[in-house]
Amino acid sequence: MIKDPTDWFDDLTVHLDDEDIVSTATALEPTLVYAGSKVTAAAWMALMGILGGVFGAVTLTPALRAGWPVFIGYLVAVAIVIRGAHPLTVRLFGPAVAWLAVLALFWGSILGAVAMLGALVASPLLGYGLSAGLGAFVGLLYGSLNPGVVRREDVWVMVALPLAPVSSVLATRLLRGSPGAADSLTVSAVAGGLAGGLFLVGMGAVLARLWDEAHGLGRMGLLFLHNDNYAAKAVSYLDRAIALAPNNPALLNLRGIAWSKLNDLSRAEADWRKVSELSPGDPEPLMNRGVHFLRQGSLDQAIAALEGVVAIAPDHATAHSNLGSALEQHGELDRAIEHYDRAIAITPRYAKAYSNRGYAHFRKGNYAQAIADCERAIAIEPELAMAHVNRGHALAALGQRDAAVASFRDALELEPAPEVRDEALRAYEKLHGAP
Repeated sequence: MIKDPTDWFDDLTVHLDDEDIVSTATALEPTLVYAGSKVTAAAWMALMGILGGVFGAVTLTPALRAGWPVFIGYLVAVAIVIRGAHPLTVRLFGPAVAWLAVLALFWGSILGAVAMLGALVASPLLGYGLSAGLGAFVGLLYGSLNPGVVRREDVWVMVALPLAPVSSVLATRLLRGSPGAADSLTVSAVAGGLAGGLFLVGMGAVLARLWDEAHGLGRMGLLFLHNDNYAAKAVSYLDRAIALAPNNPALLNLRGIAWSKLNDLSRAEADWRKVSELSPGDPEPLMNRGVHFLRQGSLDQAIAALEGVVAIAPDHATAHSNLGSALEQHGELDRAIEHYDRAIAITPRYAKAYSNRGYAHFRKGNYAQAIADCERAIAIEPELAMAHVNRGHALAALGQRDAAVASFRDALELEPAPEVRDEALRAYEKLHGAP
């Protein structure tokens, strides 16, 4: 099973240290926050796509490649243009559009080359098949690289996937339409421009229609929620996002979490109440309330809130896992294990639930079961530091000192959240005898 490397972004249990969060924000903000004309940005992206399509098709034209000096000079000129596209776009429109323009130039050139390849194959059936197949592949890859400012990722993919092969096949048809057309630099340039242009003009129109500035600001707020030290920064971005989209439940939910991390429960609950008004039956506000009380150590209130969540949404794996954590801290180990079991039954590859269940087994003295659960968690998610810590506790309890020390060291090398790091350090120093 392939894991999406960006899954961590939406998982607020993933902690980023100060340096990582600042560097990530520095790289991400220019691509997400843009207040200029969306239509102008889309038009520039389409222009880059047309230019890329021309480059891609002309580069494979047999007539151009017949003379090496001319071909090398052409490649040098293309390299200069490509090299200058990014700084020019940054100067004209800013970094957010520059990223879109570079992608358009690249994928436009690929699509132009695909159209030319389809024209150069002798068999019409094979040529059109090649053009359609490779075009569909381009559409799939481009669709998977949706801009962070596009909230409707499904629409982005659904448009890209059919539009790319249609564009390449139409360009291939133009090149195969008359004898010698594929050898003409002019016809090749027109066909390449058609392939790249039709695709990127269409995607540019989708971009202009779906561009959601509030979504981009919300993503920035979400990023800063990965470190409690930056919760105030998250609030500032989410305030701006909610000003643009005041009735967006997802943004209000995130701001509520930010207020919770700042220990301002009254403001957090005000946001979560509004989410409940906008989306009746949504269990997330109640779940976030339970997590707040769990973080504060108010276990009775946490258990009550999380039991409310699983009553509303019996198949909510995260709620069962969080309820298990609250019950475990409350000393109700058997009930905690029941809810971890339920979370794992719903989501079989739920690494955190395995790790938490392992710790509950450790507290019950079932050390072999604890180790098995923690190793299962590590097999699913090797970077889950808490699983290494919990395994270390169980190994130490069995007298396997060296293995326990290694497990705690593995946890520390993953640069975990402060509370996990502190627990690993205390356990490591106790066994190792030195800081």
